[in-house]
Amino acid sequence: MHSFTISCCILVSIFCLNSCSNQTAQPAEQVAHIDQLVGKITAVYASENYMLIQKFKSFDTDVDAVFYSRSVDGSVHSLKMTGQKLGQFYIADFGSGRYAKGDPIFMRDLRQQSRVDANKNAAEALASPPEN
Repeated sequence: MHSFTISCCILVSIFCLNSCSNQTAQPAEQVAHIDQLVGKITAVYASENYMLIQKFKSFDTDVDAVFYSRSVDGSVHSLKMTGQKLGQFYIADFGSGRYAKGDPIFMRDLRQQSRVDANKNAAEALASPPEN
């Protein structure tokens, strides 16, 4: 009788382990927004709290998007696009952080979603000639 009880316990354990292993938790799919390199800072006017951004490509400043710069040390700084344009330059107001000439400007379009991280090759994109 004792061996029958042990055998039943072992069979129940195996059945439970097998059913639990078939129901492994799927990792939650993380969806990131697309970050696009749209320009670089060409001039900073600290006393007036604005900067000039040389555009690499045309983009709409009125869309639901977040604009930010990334400095050489990797820190991220927000900025506010004013919508004013001067030829190939956009004017942006300071947000939070420090800004330096040559820092890349990124746009995160909150309307689009993708699993792609466009920031990965930012240094290569800055080294290539801008698109007009």
